[in-house]
This record gives sequence, structure tokens and C-alpha cells, in this order.
Amino acid sequence: MTKKLYFNGNVITVNNKEEVVQAVAIEDGKIIKVGTNEEILSLKDNDTEVIDLEGKTMLPGFIDPHGHIVPVAQTLMIVTLGDVTSKEELLARLEESLKNDPPSGDNWLIGFGYDNTKFEDGEHPTKFDLDKVSTEIPISVSHASGHLAAVNSKALELYGYVGEDYEVPEGGVVRTVSPDSKEPNGVLEENAILDSEKKKIVKAPGFEEILKAMVKAQKIYASLGITTTQDASVEEANGYNHILGACAQNNMLIIDVVGLATQPSTKNLMKDEGTPKREYFNHYKLGGAKTWLDGSPQGFTAWLSKPYYKVPQGQPKDYCGYGTQTDEVVTQYFVDCINMNVQVNVHVNGDEACE
Repeated sequence: MTKKLYFNGNVITVNNKEEVVQAVAIEDGKIIKVGTNEEILSLKDNDTEVIDLEGKTMLPGFIDPHGHIVPVAQTLMIVTLGDVTSKEELLARLEESLKNDPPSGDNWLIGFGYDNTKFEDGEHPTKFDLDKVSTEIPISVSHASGHLAAVNSKALELYGYVGEDYEVPEGGVVRTVSPDSKEPNGVLEENAILDSEKKKIVKAPGFEEILKAMVKAQKIYASLGITTTQDASVEEANGYNHILGACAQNNMLIIDVVGLATQPSTKNLMKDEGTPKREYFNHYKLGGAKTWLDGSPQGFTAWLSKPYYKVPQGQPKDYCGYGTQTDEVVTQYFVDCINMNVQVNVHVNGDEACE
């Protein structure tokens, strides 16, 4: 591999000495020396590439401490809604996608990233809105937080949220058309969609398509200077470990990815290695476990110790969000992980969840 010498810059090393130097030398993909322009340029030989930083600042790669790279890749294959500012625009975006690129077979029409606070009325889309796009093809549009989604009537049917006697996984909420009704309005929170069994219901793009999208997603991360990221939702049901493992096996990873095995899958996916330390294989490792204790402030599902400043419509004045698990279940999960020498990572947003 060609030796590379970067000089004439403001190189922030973040080493033990906290040095800021002029230049850095790289060989075989590793930093071999930092120092002055003269010190580094003296290492030049016939196969050396010399790069003038022209006074710019060079930083080490950024570590993304909380990420979901597989869903990022998946969003590259679905309808992006992060920039829509009204329900009408959201529906038009879905209709355009359905017309130009309709889902094949039993696949769903999936959108991601809408933010209802951008809408004039601040309301989420409901099944009544999404049914205008289609009542035959299941539709799901995820909120920007990733902790709730709006679905149409066909999707509700496939999820099993129909009639009066449907069951909702613990830690999930199915919103209804009115406080005294059990008829779902199409807005599903937390484990109502995030439960591992519910995730299996949504038909996603094919495996080869996902692998190609993973390459694109990594290039986005790398373009922003991120050289280590996570997927904090690795579980058997969604196949993320299989996807990331396949990327590693086929040398498709250009950045480091740390997977976290979710609570339902921790025991099956992770083994006791005698230490929490785990090694990369071709830039991927299953590094720890992951659990959730609440939702998101954007979706008003974060668990607070005091009521929300602006209580969501239909909730009592003392609404504080909610926890997604009991203390007994969480404690036992921690005990199990400790006994397996597995590091636990916990999703918490509200102060009560943190406590």
C-alpha cells in the first residue's frame, strides 16, 4: 500500500499528549508518525503520495455512539418524508411512489422520517389519511423518532389490530379514534410496532438490495467523517446480524460497525466470552446487549417525572409518558447479561427512565 504523507495542516491527534501537529504519516492503513512538516516529509520515498492540507484541520474519525446503520440503509430504498411539511404533501409523496415504483408481491409501501410538528395542525396522519393512498397495499410511515408509525387499514389488519379484542404487546400503545373507543386510528407507538413478532409482519426489500444499500449508507457515514458506528437494534427477527455478518464476510464494510443484540435476542445471539471485550471481524463485531426503558420526546412517549409541558391531545393533564418494561424484567435482564459477561446498553430519554 502506498505511503501517504499529509502536511501543512492543523492535525488534531487526540493522543495521550493531546498534541496538535502539522503533519501525519500513514502506511499500510495505519498512522506511523505525527510531527512537524520537516519530520514527516523526511519519510518520503519513491512510492509516497504527498497531500498538502493547505492549512486545513484534520481530525480523527468520528465515533457515532448511537446509531442504526441497517435502517439507514433501508431508508435509502423507501419513501423519504423528512422534508414534508403537511399531511397533503406526505400523501402526495406516497402516491407518487406507488405510481412510479409500486411494491411487488406482498411487500409494503414504507415511508420514513415525517415530523408532525412541521404540520400546521401538529397531528399525525391516521389510517383515514393513508387509506386515501391505498386500502389494498399495506402502508406504514415511521415518525422521525423511529418510535411510532402511522399505518393504513390493511396494515392494521396484518398487525392484528382489528375489532375490539386485539392484544397489544406490553410497552406498546395503539391509539384509538376516541378515548371511549377501541377502534384503532392507525397511529402505533413503541412495542405496538417494535415488538420482535410485529416486526416480522412487515415485508421488507430483498437481501441483495439491502446489501447494496449498505454500501451506499457507509459512504454517507464516511463522507461525514464517521469511521465507527452502531446498529443498536440487532435481533433474530429483523435479520440485522445476518446482514452485517454477510457484509463482513464479503469485505463490504469500509467503516467499523458495532452491533448490539436486543433484549429478546441477547441470549441466542451472544455467547459468554469471559470478558465484555469483543473483537472485530472485517470491521464488524457484536459488541453488547440493548434494552429500552422508554420512548422518544418527539413522540411524547419518553418517560418523565413531571407532566409534559404540552400534554398530547387525548391524554390527562398529569401525562408523563410511560416506561416500556417492569423493574423486575429489567433487573433480571441485567443479571443475565452480567452473568454472561455481556455489556448492556440502555435506551433512555426521559428523566424518570434514566432514574
